[in-house]
Amino acid sequence: MLGTGEYTTGFVGTGAADSDKGTGVVALVMLDLQRRGKVGRLGMCGTNGRKLPQIRAHMQRVLGDVYTGIDPSRVETWPADDVVDPKAYLAACAAFEPGDVAIIFTPDDTHFEIAEACLSRGAHHALPPPHPACAHRPTGATAEREVRPRGPALRLGDEHVCTPAPTSCVQVCTCWSRSLPSRRSGSTTS
Repeated sequence: MLGTGEYTTGFVGTGAADSDKGTGVVALVMLDLQRRGKVGRLGMCGTNGRKLPQIRAHMQRVLGDVYTGIDPSRVETWPADDVVDPKAYLAACAAFEPGDVAIIFTPDDTHFEIAEACLSRGAHHALPPPHPACAHRPTGATAEREVRPRGPALRLGDEHVCTPAPTSCVQVCTCWSRSLPSRRSGSTTS
């Protein structure tokens, strides 16, 4: 998972987002898929490692303490907790194998560089379509045209899946969990 903000973790600034995404979406889905045995190793990369302890505590509070079988402590994180590194995604990409899946939820103007790094390492990846205000900037679609001959699959939001996409990639990219794990007795998500 590339990006540690509201859509991935539900964390913004110093706490939970005041929106319908206070628990995040991407990390919850990935942790649920891991709980079901559909995915193995999970990683999450941001740019400010100093926020990662708060993000991990938030994820434990809103996911691990709420849903049975969800264990946010199993998510590896980049950069290190005392490091701010706008290029941390390079180390995160290097830590995974060709054929692994990268899901990108970062600011639109960073998609191209990150998508290119993921594709060049052989990672299948998913990213949202660019915001219309950023349409003039390079996007994952540009990366697809330039790097696709290497073979990884690319998924842009709900627009299309580029083949060859392994079944596991399509499952990960399109599964917005319909059967979340049961809540622990007496727990709430607020």
